[in-house]
Amino acid sequence: MNDKKVLISVGPIPARLDSVKFITNRFKGGLAFKTAYHLLNKGYDTTIIMWKHTQLPNFDGRKKTDIYMSEKCHIVTVTDVVEYCDWIREHALEFDAFIMAAAVANLMPSSPYEDKFPSHLYKVGDKFPIEFEIAPRAIDIVKEVNPRCCLIGYKLFDAKTDEELIEIARHTLHDSKANIIFANTPEEAKTRKIALFQDNTALVCTFDEHLDMIEDAIKCEYFKTLVEANIYDEMESGKINKIRMCKEIVKKFEKTLPETFGTIAIRISKNNDFVTTSRGHYGEPVYVKNIDISLGHIIADGKATLNAPALYAFMESGYDYVLHRHNLNYQVDAEVNEYLFPGTKKEYEKLQTLLSHDEISSVMEKGHGYLAGFKVKQLDWNRYYEIFGDKYGGRQDAMERLIAETDKEEWLDVGCNTNTKANYILDPNVFIEGKKNVTYEDDLSSRFKLITLKNCINYLTEQEVETLKKWLKPDGLIIANTFLKAPDFRVKENESVYLENDRVHHYIIKSGSEVYCHTFHDTNMERLLRQGFAFTPYHNGKSVLITYKNRKM
Repeated sequence: MNDKKVLISVGPIPARLDSVKFITNRFKGGLAFKTAYHLLNKGYDTTIIMWKHTQLPNFDGRKKTDIYMSEKCHIVTVTDVVEYCDWIREHALEFDAFIMAAAVANLMPSSPYEDKFPSHLYKVGDKFPIEFEIAPRAIDIVKEVNPRCCLIGYKLFDAKTDEELIEIARHTLHDSKANIIFANTPEEAKTRKIALFQDNTALVCTFDEHLDMIEDAIKCEYFKTLVEANIYDEMESGKINKIRMCKEIVKKFEKTLPETFGTIAIRISKNNDFVTTSRGHYGEPVYVKNIDISLGHIIADGKATLNAPALYAFMESGYDYVLHRHNLNYQVDAEVNEYLFPGTKKEYEKLQTLLSHDEISSVMEKGHGYLAGFKVKQLDWNRYYEIFGDKYGGRQDAMERLIAETDKEEWLDVGCNTNTKANYILDPNVFIEGKKNVTYEDDLSSRFKLITLKNCINYLTEQEVETLKKWLKPDGLIIANTFLKAPDFRVKENESVYLENDRVHHYIIKSGSEVYCHTFHDTNMERLLRQGFAFTPYHNGKSVLITYKNRKM
């Protein structure tokens, strides 16, 4: 048996002109009653709300008493649209699901007669002006009172194209916060509908298929967001910096999304906390601290995207970031051939099962695009130079002048790329044929006249720097460059950085799907001064040229 309580509105809900006259429509509620009958047969506790003059139909040759007098069926009657809306507002918290299938009046007289209109006071042809106003909308009341319920609505419109119908229905979906809006034209109401969902999915369906969608929607268990006001209390500054950086990246990503549909999630730590877009992209990016699967709770600093549980499934599988786009042509590893309501346990469990297979990192969900997980790669230095050769691969003018003035017969280039002109190289990530590749374990005392470190001294330990000093010949020179102070966080077009204690975490973003990371020390000026280095500022004081001359004979 089903324990969900369902309210379904059926038939016309008119506006009152006077005590006996109503503005109504030609619909009798046949399809809505058929939907109610389907729910009753499935064992749902079903309340039918209708106009008091609507006739109850028979189904399958059964007597009305057999259908409507069962303990699972309840009938509520109202006199007009105002009473209908008032009843919905008063009783909205009593139901788990609402199916707003009635043909409700959208115009009503501003001042209807309390009693019958006094027609005897007028003769034929007399003008009688009536001022109308937009009637209250019950569908907009439901989520206002009961935000956790399942809300299903309908939109009937004489649209010329599906695109026009979808656009009209989307307004109803947005205003009401419904889970599904079924849109159709008067001519196709019995045979064809377009189901519009919260994630912008639009699926064409038959009447029977729409009944299955309704039941799936009612059964769904949605996650609930718990906004934690003190979520950053006692959090380390480095982690806060990373969250700030990731939020800036999400903001940049959002600008690439058509009509704000789609999302990105970036993992913060091994605890699977992450930053993602806000619900409907209406606010700042959201930090999701945790998702409690058993309780169905999302703990965050705001309302995260409806896809948050699906994103969490990828995080649990070890992915560092996840892309979701409404692109049905993306090449994926697996497909789901049923519609999964976003933000539900069913969607999370389906993705979790699929992602348990190592070969699956991307999934196409019926109707609403793909989700793809990616892992941050450790930086390959040749790849680094390929991406940022102009910016980081070369030396500053001052550095080049010093190198040109120095004896380069015995030249060691530390952290070099494959284009180096030095005859000795020291780089664990680079091997060059024809060069003398060395390590810190080699005995190279008093060997070199020149040692250069381009953009790499921050990767060396204090002991490694001392080793390089010992390798210098008398009057030998070490030339290096570095930044003066790393920013707490920075996000640019294709790279980002954040500071954690004295560690700089640098991310390089390539083509939206390749992310590389490397970590190094913040510049320790006191240590370098203690080791005997001299400094020449450049780049408006943001960077320094570092030199050390061996004075020992």
